[in-house]
This record gives sequence, structure tokens and C-alpha cells, in this order.
Amino acid sequence: MTTITLRPAVADDHAAITALFLRCFRESYRGILADETIAAMTDERAAALWRRVLDAAEGASLVAVRDASVVGVTRWSAGDVHSLYVDPDIHGAGIGSMLLDAAVARIAEAGFERAHLWVFADNAPSVAFYRSRGWVPTGTTRVEEEFGSTEQQMEKVIG
Repeated sequence: MTTITLRPAVADDHAAITALFLRCFRESYRGILADETIAAMTDERAAALWRRVLDAAEGASLVAVRDASVVGVTRWSAGDVHSLYVDPDIHGAGIGSMLLDAAVARIAEAGFERAHLWVFADNAPSVAFYRSRGWVPTGTTRVEEEFGSTEQQMEKVIG
């Protein structure tokens, strides 16, 4: 079995994270987001997004690395998990659980008793994954203009 290592994301990971994010966005959100929304997430837009994330003073990111390749990423700040992306070719290998558990542990270490995240309500595989990890819907939803699809908030008691 190949070893997966989690480590803080660094600026040199930018290209690999952007490529991973785009692959996930374009594959995992097909049928959940409008085709125009998926097409609007250009390589340049994704690169700028992850540059801002990696340069931001607030929050932190971890990457999962296998055989020197970034195969997953998570980002969080305060009590919120903002991102969790895993290479679609290796879904089910436990990498998402490793990253999510690590983010939640960091949130708990920061003194939060609950962690929150947003997930597209129509993304049944992701909702099921989060539920299997102990996350429950809060009943709060939103629709962000740039995505045009309902997201539901989920939370996990951690403290």
C-alpha cells in the first residue's frame, strides 16, 4: 500500500492544488452545477483563487501527498472547513477522511466546540460522506450567486 502523507500546503503546491481542484470541480460537480458555471471556472480563475487562498493570512491548508504528488487538499479557518478535494481516481481510499479529520482536529485545538461546512445539497456522494463522518445538516441553506445551486450547512460537534 502506498503511504499518504499530510503536510501544510506551501506556495510551491499552487500548480498541483489548482490542477486537482479543477479536475474535481469539472468532474464532481457535473450535473450539480450548471454547465455554464463549470465552464466559468477557467484555469486562470482557479489559479487566482488558490493563489489568494495560499497567500491568505487567515486559515490554513493541508495537502495529502502520495508518491510526491498532491492527491488531496483541505482548507479551514476558525470553525469552518472551506474546502475538501480529493483526486477523483482515488475516491474511497480514505484520503478525504484523513484530511477532514486533520482539519477538524486543528479546529478543535483552536478551541471550537463545533465545526461547520457547506456542501451542495444535490451532491449526494459528498453529503453521504460527511454524514458517515458524523456531520449533520443544520437546516441552514444558501445559494451563492457564482454557483447558482443550493448549498446546505452541516456541522459536527467536536468539543
